[in-house]
Parts: sequence; C-alpha cells; structure tokens
Amino acid sequence: MTTILLHIFHLLLFPNHNMPVAIYSLKIQEDRIHMEVKFDKENIRAAIQNQYSAAVSPELIVDYFITHSKWVVNEHELLIQGTSVQSDHEYYHLSLTLPFENKELLKLELHNTCLVAEVEDQSNIIMITYEGKERAFRLTKSRPTAKIDW
Repeated sequence: MTTILLHIFHLLLFPNHNMPVAIYSLKIQEDRIHMEVKFDKENIRAAIQNQYSAAVSPELIVDYFITHSKWVVNEHELLIQGTSVQSDHEYYHLSLTLPFENKELLKLELHNTCLVAEVEDQSNIIMITYEGKERAFRLTKSRPTAKIDW
C-alpha cells in the first residue's frame, strides 16, 4: 500500500513524469461500478498502433480496454456499458459503467493487462471506493490480477 501511495503522490507532484502509470478510479455503488481511467496519450497510441495497426480513436480505446480487462463480481463476469472517451493535452480519459445484478458485493476480481506488453515497467494503479472504504492495488506485467473480499 505504501508503494502505491508513493506512486500516486509522485504522479500528483510531478505530472510530466517518465513513470508509466495508468490510473483507474472505481466507485462501487449499489448495483454498478463507475470507473474512470486515465491513460497516457503516447502509451495508448503505441498500444493501439501495435495491436490494430490503426490510428487511435475512441472506439479502439474502448476495444483495447475490453480486450485487456476482465472484471468479476461475486464470480460473475461484468459487461461494460455506457462508455465515453475524452482527451486533454497528455491523457485519454475513459469513463464506463459495469452493472452487476447482485446488490451485495462480496468479492471483486480484476485482471488487467492494459499497456503492460507495450510499455516497459507499466503500472496500472487501481483505486476502489466502496461503502466508505478505500483500497488501492498496483497491477503490473508480473502481477496482472487482484482479488478482493469485502
């Protein structure tokens, strides 16, 4: 946890960094997960060029994310709905919703390989808020999966 907080602290203090990081902010509500993802523009462009041999587009960003992510609540894989992609000078911001049927979250499993094959030392920082509790995880090429029991 200390390492994750140091990564986040460094990112906030030094936004023009050379540390390859994507930030995932999850807010879990009664029957859905709302997620905001922040990808470095250069890194996601390279990943999309590598995988699709095409220029970056909102549709390809969403497809890339779906291809490289798996989200499971209470042992049921979630399907992504309601996506949008925005951009600023340095980042692409992906917003999406993952609805789930069982209103009580007992277990969350996430598998994420976004950018880890294309970017050396890529870290995907997952920050989760649920029922007033916050947890954070750092996923990497060598550790692409996290399992959380609530």
